[in-house]
Amino acid sequence: MEDEWIGRALGNTDKSLELLHRADRLSPRDPRTWFITTGLAMAYFNSERFAESVVCSKKALAQNSRSAVALRLLAAGLARLGQKEQANDAVREVLKIEPQLTISSLRTRMRMLEASVWARLSEALRLAGLPE
Repeated sequence: MEDEWIGRALGNTDKSLELLHRADRLSPRDPRTWFITTGLAMAYFNSERFAESVVCSKKALAQNSRSAVALRLLAAGLARLGQKEQANDAVREVLKIEPQLTISSLRTRMRMLEASVWARLSEALRLAGLPE
């Protein structure tokens, strides 16, 4: 599973999608399916397939409502789709879990992301209302 996260971090979204879908097929009853689904949300977001990213984020949250990563991706995807109010709601939920979260603190935690991936994600999170 770590390879998929690394692949997404490096921007190899096609390979990530392939591997994550395969992992999902091979482990359909895995109680941590939300982890794979969150990975799919990130890969779709990186591919600028925002509607699919939102669907996967919501699916992951249905399985684990406290997944801050899935909530951040939901907020970013919704912002990119122009659904600002729903994106703001998702940011408020993220901040309930991570009250001190800001764009800059998230960047510190996500240094492994390729610059273009970070730029796309951080811009969407700004649009969604995450503080600087």
